[in-house]
Amino acid sequence: MDKYDTHVIQIMASDTFQAIRKSPKDQWEDLGTYICQELRKKSWHFSVTDVASRDRVQYNDPAMPVIGHAELGRAINSQKGSRAPGPDGINPAIVKLLYSRIPDLFLGLFNSLLRFSYCPGVWKFAIVIFFGKRGKPVELAQSYRPICLLQSLSKVLEKIINNRLILYLERNSAIHNRQYGFRERRGTTHCLNDVISCVKTRNIRYKHTVMVVFDFAGAFDCANWQIILDKLAESAVDPYLINIACSYLNNRGVGFRDGDTWVRFNIDRGCPQGS
Repeated sequence: MDKYDTHVIQIMASDTFQAIRKSPKDQWEDLGTYICQELRKKSWHFSVTDVASRDRVQYNDPAMPVIGHAELGRAINSQKGSRAPGPDGINPAIVKLLYSRIPDLFLGLFNSLLRFSYCPGVWKFAIVIFFGKRGKPVELAQSYRPICLLQSLSKVLEKIINNRLILYLERNSAIHNRQYGFRERRGTTHCLNDVISCVKTRNIRYKHTVMVVFDFAGAFDCANWQIILDKLAESAVDPYLINIACSYLNNRGVGFRDGDTWVRFNIDRGCPQGS
């Protein structure tokens, strides 16, 4: 028995897990729904933003495609077991083992989260670790690369949302054809090939080619969430995906340890570069 199995046994020995496991399987999804409803009452209140009018906001949306074990399993197993854990101390290896023992509980929970457009508040907090860049002055903030340690369960939810968004955007041609980054079967080599092909074509026609290149500093750190949500609405993305995105981006925070003290900040923009 390795350390992960030991950790899983300790978690599953808790009163909460024992009560869930002893309940009939057909009640597990109801339990997940109840947990989500109670959490929403206590820690998060949905407010309609400019990205969606009242008639687009739907809780318990019947049109939401249900998550199956195949989709959930892919999201869970896509994480590397060696990744560092987030604030809860549970790494992906533990999540995988738990899912193998009580898969229906996980299925009910994530379906409830999606159906009620709710991302738990505890999943929105990340621990920041700073790594120094080699050869850079230690006194400058720009000399450090921040890495966010996110909770493993939040990564599962993120993966499901991301996969569904990409599928919708690709199927509906909502992504520009010249977008090469963050897309399957596309990359920098495809971009370079298109540039070279354009230059060669114009050379044959005895025409000159001028290329202007921009490097946006801190692009990930400055990503505007409102603009992102606006673009989702403009692309007519399914309402349940817009709603869960609103919840995911609401009241997020990061923290780091300064000696014996935890320092926490609320964030309203940017894309955390996680472990």
